[in-house]
Amino acid sequence: MLGAPNTNGRYYVMELLDFYTNVFGNPGAPTTGTAASNLGLSRARGFNQTRLSVRQQAVLQAGSKLGQACITSYASSGDIGVSQASGWSYTTKAGTYGSDYILRAAVALVGVGANEPNITVYGANRRDADMQALNGNQTYSLAFASVPPAEYFSSLTLYSAQTNMLMSNAYSNRSVLNFNATPGLQWNKDGSIDVYLSSKPPGPAGSKQLANWLPAGENEQYWAALRLYGPSYEVVNGSYPLPPIVRVQP
Repeated sequence: MLGAPNTNGRYYVMELLDFYTNVFGNPGAPTTGTAASNLGLSRARGFNQTRLSVRQQAVLQAGSKLGQACITSYASSGDIGVSQASGWSYTTKAGTYGSDYILRAAVALVGVGANEPNITVYGANRRDADMQALNGNQTYSLAFASVPPAEYFSSLTLYSAQTNMLMSNAYSNRSVLNFNATPGLQWNKDGSIDVYLSSKPPGPAGSKQLANWLPAGENEQYWAALRLYGPSYEVVNGSYPLPPIVRVQP
């Protein structure tokens, strides 16, 4: 059990390190104060919040809520590394975060973990070309000039903005559009492809719109994820332009 006596205002600070010598805590005068305290850490019981004072518990809970809000805001800001005018953004530091703790937390929030960018690039877009949040009540299109450049494959997936999970759809069980493997995709003669996002079928049977449709959740805001496995150099350095998500007028 880790505790400290009352130092009567005299400055002290402890340095808590993990196995890799990363500092994960500094209990002492600048953080927990100089009064006698039981910090609630032990090898047997782990962290026990009830051993903290009421004030310390309140500060801990407030800090937890503030931290979660900061992580959520950062994850949805689009300012995580490469940011394109089309609304797509992605980091080139995934898997090698160093001291970028907010990025590490943001990646964990939306995807648990991520490969390094030479293996996979994860693009994200939460807004259409008019900077409006993506909504299942609207129909959108993306005009890809070709198969997104990746040595192995590339895919497009939609996730709920509320849960960061896949969404159900009453009309289709397709949850991933794989540019290299999804059967029935209709490509244009020049090698380009138009992909459609909506909660309801965007066209009749046999149409290009239906063949290239990725379903969204009805009455639900969402975000789009573009994964490129074995991404090209142009993708990694941000010079490859990704298409905007354009609202289709009814």
